Amino acid sequence: MHICFVSTPYLPDTSVGGTGTYAYTAARILARRGHRVSVISVSWTGGEHFVLDQGVEVWRFSENIWRKTIRDYMRRNQQVWQKLQEIKPDVVQVAEYEAEGFITALLARRKFGLITRLTCPYTLTGAPRPKTDWRRKTIDQMAYQQAKHSHALISPSYSHAAVIEQNCHLKPGSINRIYNSVNLEEMETFRNLPAPLKIDGPYLIFFGRLSPEHKGLEYLAEALLTVWAKFPYLKMVYAGKNEPYQLKGLPIQKYLEQAAGKYKSNLIFTGHLPRAKVLPLVAKASLAVLPSTSEPFGFVCAEALALGVPIITTGDSGGPGEIIGGLNDNQVEPDSVPAGWLVPHSNSSALASAIIEALTDPEAIRQVKERASRRKYRFDAEIMIDRLEALYQEVCEKI
Repeated sequence: MHICFVSTPYLPDTSVGGTGTYAYTAARILARRGHRVSVISVSWTGGEHFVLDQGVEVWRFSENIWRKTIRDYMRRNQQVWQKLQEIKPDVVQVAEYEAEGFITALLARRKFGLITRLTCPYTLTGAPRPKTDWRRKTIDQMAYQQAKHSHALISPSYSHAAVIEQNCHLKPGSINRIYNSVNLEEMETFRNLPAPLKIDGPYLIFFGRLSPEHKGLEYLAEALLTVWAKFPYLKMVYAGKNEPYQLKGLPIQKYLEQAAGKYKSNLIFTGHLPRAKVLPLVAKASLAVLPSTSEPFGFVCAEALALGVPIITTGDSGGPGEIIGGLNDNQVEPDSVPAGWLVPHSNSSALASAIIEALTDPEAIRQVKERASRRKYRFDAEIMIDRLEALYQEVCEKI
């Protein structure tokens, strides 16, 4: 089968966010299984080029890092459509975020199978965006049309799929629930690599884009003041891209530094790190603190789980609660206990209490790690790829 992923981010050149990690993990495993796999991505630095990466055909097109106008989005759609006509895949998988498959969905229904992967906490859920303008509304409508004309839809969590089915008036269960996957063998390698930074003493880590939209960073900043009153030398590492993000009118790093007050020296900002460096740094942390306010899955939660790092995250923000606690996951036993600490989103006092409990209760840490060591297998990439292959075959048979 010839499978094509359309993904603006794709490791290692454009390693930003879970979308790129997802495509990178799935593409390599599918190629290893004997499929022809293509990826249509972008290049932010090296110009247009083609590379064969461990059996995956990667086509990169030059593009500015930030699409600013509808014309930019339509140009990207045209690039995708033209390349698809050239390479002629059997099935194409594209995210709804940024509507990169809009033209393809309208023109190619009889040419090849089209699967839209639902990844954004706002696009089709009906949740209000922090910032909404006519451009964003237009792109969301394009994404809706892309999803509507796809042969199949995938959501990475049960809760996210249910919200979209209700908001878009779809039949319950019509969206395929297939978790984002983690290559457990790769995670074990990262776990045993040395960290790229030497940090004296214990540290907490937040990793991922320092985006203010749904990462809950302001609540983490508030919680840390309570935590530092008890552990004044504890370091807080922010590992991820922090530009051009702003919070309350300030660059995100400056906001977090001001919020830390006299504990500003406890903060460490790494900026963007390639995955091969950030994950070994995560593996050495005392805790991963990931206080999302809304998240369809939470790739960073699954990665921390696989690395054996105790996690504090939000139980009512979507995917993170499913990953750590099995909330809304109909495959989890009724008496399942969380493999980490779950707190309400947007609640800095609950977040601070969970951090302090984790740092002062060795038995709780032991239990969390033991549960995590079992639960990580639910997100094994090999299992998820089995389900993807079955879906691809089903879609191709309908064309």
